[in-house]
Amino acid sequence: MKVFLRILMSLSFLVSLAIVLYVIILSQNSIKGAAFGLLINVLLFILIGISIYGISKGNIVILKFRRRLGSVVLFTVSIFFLIYVSALGVLNIFLEKNSKEEVPSLKESVLAVENVFIPIAYKEGLLTKEFGGITYRFPEGEETSIHTLKSLYPIAKEELDKIYGEDSSVDLTIIMYKNTNELNSQLNMEQVSGFYVPSNQSIHLVSEKQMGLNAFQDSFIHEYTHYRTDQYFKKYHISSRSIPQWFNEGISEFEMNLHTNVDIDLKKVINFTDIDTNDNFHKARHDDFDPYHQSYFAVKELVLEHGMNVIPKLITASKDSNFYSVFQKITGTKIEEFQSKFLNRREKIKKLVKQADEVEKKKQYKNAENLYLEIARLDPYDISPDQNLPYLYIKQMEFEKAMNKLKESDYPDLEMMSEISLLTSLEESLKYAEMAEEEIRKNSGNVHYKSKFAEAIRKNLSEPAVVYKKLFAEDLIIYKEIETELFKKLR
Repeated sequence: MKVFLRILMSLSFLVSLAIVLYVIILSQNSIKGAAFGLLINVLLFILIGISIYGISKGNIVILKFRRRLGSVVLFTVSIFFLIYVSALGVLNIFLEKNSKEEVPSLKESVLAVENVFIPIAYKEGLLTKEFGGITYRFPEGEETSIHTLKSLYPIAKEELDKIYGEDSSVDLTIIMYKNTNELNSQLNMEQVSGFYVPSNQSIHLVSEKQMGLNAFQDSFIHEYTHYRTDQYFKKYHISSRSIPQWFNEGISEFEMNLHTNVDIDLKKVINFTDIDTNDNFHKARHDDFDPYHQSYFAVKELVLEHGMNVIPKLITASKDSNFYSVFQKITGTKIEEFQSKFLNRREKIKKLVKQADEVEKKKQYKNAENLYLEIARLDPYDISPDQNLPYLYIKQMEFEKAMNKLKESDYPDLEMMSEISLLTSLEESLKYAEMAEEEIRKNSGNVHYKSKFAEAIRKNLSEPAVVYKKLFAEDLIIYKEIETELFKKLR
């Protein structure tokens, strides 16, 4: 029985070793894969030499082989692995050179076996819903997450369509987990709130109830962007391994933060070539450095400098060429030069924001306005102009300009819009006030919330004079400039 167990354990070890070598060698490019295979073969030749010595002498003391049988087994296993590793090296080179258009993602098809080791988490008892080509699988009680995704998906899709073209054939599964521990039990890596598995086109997320609305939406957009990038790879038969990991992650981070300002200072910057593989990218993550942040700022600068189309251009051109050669050709900048200046625009904007804050405190509102207009010119994605310009226009009594700017914003200040609308239409003012009420209810969870401002209009809409008197008497108008202008109109 003991002999049988020892044989079984030995076979299990050899099979596991074969799988590990398979994944490691084929996950590298042809040069790295060949180098690793050569190193393994050198070790195997040493073992073959030792086994031949043991066969001739009858034993190998250092390995505790007392009979020739042990040496024969070692010789046989070493020869097998020598042939196996050499074959993997040749296969790796063949797949690298023959992943042509007529053979879609040949190497990635072979590498799909890697994903066998990521459990798919199709658990019994999960509820299933299908909507718009997406299959949702979720535990009972997590329906809120699904409703959020259904409303968020069209917005995210529209943004990604601008980069990759319209995605008409959706084949995506989204799997929901109750908490972070449940999700990370499926992984053998650092704690994450979501991940995407290309082999079966599935996004795995922690529920909204656990993460909160904003973090949940960010997680979905990040992983959905990975899905769309992967679809683009497949459409044009591009190996994902030809694209650096920092660039891939940077695209997802850029989309995730499209409508917000990332107020983070990079404590240090490392070479992009040191975070261009998945392993190196995650190994670089520690307390004083997050490669996701560097990747975000890098992709954002590329988009600002060369337009959104630079993303698909770089990906497509890297199909048959080295990414960094393509990068230099398309951007006109070597990666080393780009690395030294990709934060320059951000630093300039930070100085302009500081200057705008200083002149605003001095009530130099026109100067502050000009500084924010310069920020908008440098970075159309920066939301600080949208947040500050309407206020500066109000301070300068330019109410129409303030209203027009608010209407252009993706996330306007609805309370400010309701106050400006007092100058033109009570009905319009009530509309924005009620929208602001609904937003507060959703974010606070207080479904019965009512604002005093909205109530004053709602209850007396047919009697405008009563509304204005109540707003004045209870000091419900925040902006004194609007209040002053309203007094003029009432007279």
